[in-house]
Amino acid sequence: MIILLASAVIFFDYVNVKKKEIDLVSLKEKTKIQNVQLQTFADKINDMEAELSRLRSLDTKIRVLTNTNNEEPGVKSRRLSLGGQGGPEPVQLSFNNEASLAEMVSRLDRMNFEIKSQEKSLHELHASIQDQESILVATPSIWPANGYVSSGFGYRESPFGSNYEFHDGLDISAPSGAPVLATADGVVTLTGNYGDTGNTIIISHGYGYETGYCHLSYIGVEKGQRIERGQEIGRVGSTGRSTGPHLHYLVKIAGSKVNPRNYLN
Repeated sequence: MIILLASAVIFFDYVNVKKKEIDLVSLKEKTKIQNVQLQTFADKINDMEAELSRLRSLDTKIRVLTNTNNEEPGVKSRRLSLGGQGGPEPVQLSFNNEASLAEMVSRLDRMNFEIKSQEKSLHELHASIQDQESILVATPSIWPANGYVSSGFGYRESPFGSNYEFHDGLDISAPSGAPVLATADGVVTLTGNYGDTGNTIIISHGYGYETGYCHLSYIGVEKGQRIERGQEIGRVGSTGRSTGPHLHYLVKIAGSKVNPRNYLN
């Protein structure tokens, strides 16, 4: 009986040991698979960090090219502190122990913070570029008529006498009836015949810019009408105080008349 009892105990112990051995082998296989999966995850984190670094670099290059530096101080300092602006590359992550797992979690937290900061930076950059585009289309930059400059901006001898007078625009001589073009996008704020300037059009372009077109033979737009750069708005004439067919073209910035030649290509 003692021998049978001892044999039974030994048998059950053997079965239990074999079961644990099988469980251990299964656990090792599962651990191996998990390690492979974690290493794959670590590789993806490395790839994401590299992509974020390239994104930060592109953000900086675009800001330099567009002369855009309007980030809030806090956002800028956070963005610069996140790396990717030069210096050593981040250490490549490789999973091999619990410490590596903790590092993965830490890097994920930093990346989450960085993505939010970079997203805000890109939104600001996009808004700034859109604003620059708006300023660009509002800036007078093409010739309003095809002709030659017969009188420039500044003091000159009056064509109606021997006195000197200040000429507040640019006279462009052209055949009567030649097309007159808007030099930037805007809205017509004034049309009509105004004595010395004859048939006149004034366009407000926003950002403080205004342009005027005087001595026209024909006005082809109405007050309140939205205009695009290059659109025909009238025709060259000699109405008002004029010695012959020409366009008197003027540019204002914040209400002050400036030399239109500074805005012509």
